[in-house]
Amino acid sequence: MVKVFALDSSGPVVTLGLADGRKILAESQFTAGSKTVGFLAPEIERILTESGVHPRDLDGFALGAGPGSFTGLKVGYAAVMGLAFDGEKPIWTFPSLKLTALGLALSAEFKKGLSIAGSKEKQPVFQPDSGGMHLGFGQGSPTDAKGKETPVGASDAPRNKVLVLTSAKKGYFYRGLFVWTENRVEEAEPLLAQKIEELVWPGEPVWVTGSALETERAEMMEHVRSEDRVAAKDFWHPPAGLLAQLASTGKLGEPVGKEAVLEPIFLKSFETKFKEIA
Repeated sequence: MVKVFALDSSGPVVTLGLADGRKILAESQFTAGSKTVGFLAPEIERILTESGVHPRDLDGFALGAGPGSFTGLKVGYAAVMGLAFDGEKPIWTFPSLKLTALGLALSAEFKKGLSIAGSKEKQPVFQPDSGGMHLGFGQGSPTDAKGKETPVGASDAPRNKVLVLTSAKKGYFYRGLFVWTENRVEEAEPLLAQKIEELVWPGEPVWVTGSALETERAEMMEHVRSEDRVAAKDFWHPPAGLLAQLASTGKLGEPVGKEAVLEPIFLKSFETKFKEIA
């Protein structure tokens, strides 16, 4: 088995996870902020200690690559690279918005929506620990614009699109539109950084998720239509437990080489954009 510790510090909630193969050993989360640096190291130590895993026993690490908070990403990267490079352990990276979409797409509620909508796509795999893919985050019912639970199954239930919205800075949002197809999540459109008044809503019904539903809920709800479905709160943040599981089971491909410069998506895709608005 391959033990992998994962971390995503791109958003307002830092998520952590530990997996050994398909089994998620532990996961936790805490609200990010000025004390993130002080909270992170003790929380990593707590997860490893309670799971009976010493840092030297870890086979690798996985990181949410953003886009997101520049400071948060730097803190997370520094913590994991310090641990990984001490023992020359591999690091895998994965886009944070795509991870959020994948966590939702693997849920029982999303599967139910696909089935009722008559999708011909393969269904997500979701079984208990003993049998198959385990998310680690609790399931929940989708909610309407007022936060009340709504049944999945109306004729207008979304099929396979997930819109992920997270806060950026200067009144901007990161927008990612993903599609569940061929038993995997792929980008349906390129990632964007947009102001709320510029936000482009998909033409077809979608699932809506992301941390902006928490940090700017009122603004987001103004755009949600009756045919859309808002994911339960459990699915608003990147699930680090799932990220650890993906890396541990070889689903993330080759790790980043230790000589490579690890750069969050924030720096790669949005550096020019935010130089313009800084």
